[in-house]
Amino acid sequence: MALQVCSLVDGDYIAHSTDNDFTKPVLTIHDGSARTVIDKKLFLKRDNSSTYTLIQLTIASGDGDGWVVKCGDFGIITPTESDWEGAGDNFMFMDPESPSESLVLDTDSPIPFWIRIISPAGIPVQNKTNSSLTLSFKETA
Repeated sequence: MALQVCSLVDGDYIAHSTDNDFTKPVLTIHDGSARTVIDKKLFLKRDNSSTYTLIQLTIASGDGDGWVVKCGDFGIITPTESDWEGAGDNFMFMDPESPSESLVLDTDSPIPFWIRIISPAGIPVQNKTNSSLTLSFKETA
């Protein structure tokens, strides 16, 4: 499977669905009557011994239905409003010790990152299923 997007649940890293298998989606709950902002920390984790570089994450909210999604590599600290101002719908994982260089993931230590999902006000109760997280990367065995 290569790289996994995981949540930390009771001390265990639980991988989310991949390849359109929606059995374990990233779940956020929004109040449909008001604009709701949810920040969620996720983790990038490898499940083999390969080395990964040029890791890029893209998040998409669907079909322009008023939802806003952003993602960012803010580390373990909860991002502030000013952090989110410069964030967009994609980013490249960069080496924290050499910020001008792409991250090299060659250990089993999970890498934290954040997503922000903003729902519009006045939406009906629903399961929103047209959002996605996409990873691109270079794998070296």
